[in-house]
Amino acid sequence: MATFDCHTQAVGAELQLQQDVHAVQYLHNQTLFAVAQQKYVYVYDSDGVEIHCLKSHTNPYALAYLPYHFLLSSIGQQGVLRYQDISTGEAIGAHSTGLGACRTMAVNPQNGVVHCAHSNGVVTLWSPTVGKSLASLFAHPAPLTGVQVDRQGVYMATTAMNGQMKVMGVEDSGWEWGDMMTCE
Repeated sequence: MATFDCHTQAVGAELQLQQDVHAVQYLHNQTLFAVAQQKYVYVYDSDGVEIHCLKSHTNPYALAYLPYHFLLSSIGQQGVLRYQDISTGEAIGAHSTGLGACRTMAVNPQNGVVHCAHSNGVVTLWSPTVGKSLASLFAHPAPLTGVQVDRQGVYMATTAMNGQMKVMGVEDSGWEWGDMMTCE
């Protein structure tokens, strides 16, 4: 695994991990990044030196970072969403989704809500301080392969194994399914 500066094309860190890497997430700036490896989440500095091993984040598949809260979140094989404060090292919470393994998630940059896309076609929305999902949305009749929220927090896009992509609009009152667009 290697990091590099896109503007100067200079290599930053080069790591020989000898295991599967499921996700990589830069933290508050380019000096720290987290890697969801086969067994745990590891945090490295810009030179590739291991800073920390988050052993409570087991078998991770996806990572997300909440920059205004300094929280790293992970989810994986057990379907447990975990939050870690990277400024203090404190584990903030662990919430079981009850939906099994989850391979992809995204953060709404406007409100810090984490969107987890599950293999049963459901997207669940989570907050670090609430022990259950804020909402569950049936997005596709097939396993989800991706979820993303736009920078303004207005739209959420999902993709599924059936080859479809759906874009859903968000209003202050909640999800507006009438704004849904399906692409095949």
